[in-house]
Amino acid sequence: MIKLDKGAKDPLYLQVKAGLLAQINAGAFTPDKPIPTERELAESLGLSRLTVRRSIVELAQQGLLRRIPGRGTFIIIGAAKPPITAISLVLAGTEIPYDLSGPFFMHLLSGLYSTIQPATLSLRGMATSAEQMRDCQGMVALWVMDEQKLRDLAAIGVPLVGYECAPDPANPLFDNVSHANEVGSYTAACSLINLGHRDIGMVMHPTTVAAERRAGFERAMRQHGLAVPPERVYNSMATSEAGYAVGRRLLLDPSKAPTALLCTDDTIAYGIMAAAQEHGRAVPGFMSIIGYGDLGKFTTPALSSVRMDIAASGREAVRLLRERSANPSLPPRSIILPTEYIRRASCGPPRADA
Repeated sequence: MIKLDKGAKDPLYLQVKAGLLAQINAGAFTPDKPIPTERELAESLGLSRLTVRRSIVELAQQGLLRRIPGRGTFIIIGAAKPPITAISLVLAGTEIPYDLSGPFFMHLLSGLYSTIQPATLSLRGMATSAEQMRDCQGMVALWVMDEQKLRDLAAIGVPLVGYECAPDPANPLFDNVSHANEVGSYTAACSLINLGHRDIGMVMHPTTVAAERRAGFERAMRQHGLAVPPERVYNSMATSEAGYAVGRRLLLDPSKAPTALLCTDDTIAYGIMAAAQEHGRAVPGFMSIIGYGDLGKFTTPALSSVRMDIAASGREAVRLLRERSANPSLPPRSIILPTEYIRRASCGPPRADA
């Protein structure tokens, strides 16, 4: 059965087209019997016949359907494509921004595995030449920031979905799944400012999405007439160990420490909270801390964070990849999942001596 989302960005005719193609690939139709008529499809979907006809015409133009006057529309023998049975998660470079044994990656894998079965999932680095990736049936590129590498991957003809990558909005070449990163960070920063904080720092890991989160932070500061000195932006990998190292450096001279920190990943915040505890500095009494991801780890005090449905983003990546495999002519799509700032006990007013 074809499912429609009338609130989605994709036009309805493309959704019908994708649904028909999925049914063709699943073996729902045989070459000796016609598919449902335009009238039957239109009535069952609550659409106009014109919308349904456009979907069928495009599938016929792609050589998947044959329209025979007086008899109906039939699938062409050999039109169905075998489903993807193996998906490769592709990492580029040696500096992987996330701890692959950490909670973010585990949440992502949970979402991927919940929808990928019975296909298999593998993790691989990007080869020196993208052409060496042709053996992949489908690829999900994780946090790839090199635009040329992304273009090379898109050019080899293997179904590709970017996960928190950086597609060119003027010329998108592949599907992409991300989150409302700028908005989430903006909301979190505004919350700190409303609590009275003026000296706020950001600890960010080296990804495109972290840059989006920085943009949201800086937008909030500008709107409230506050500057972001370069020395208040700290670089870190998205690991607790890296966050701990940043925290130790900040607390070497407590008089110079900001009153609040917005981190671009929860794991960074975990490490900073551990460093604050080791130095006898209360959170939030001495410093308020916000993470990003809402990864579910219990902390004392409870960590404020920007919530993302990471498992859902994994499910969306698999859905896009399968639809791309079934219908390579679909236009590139960008799925941006919502974020929500959750204030907990790690945030409070600024310390009195600030």
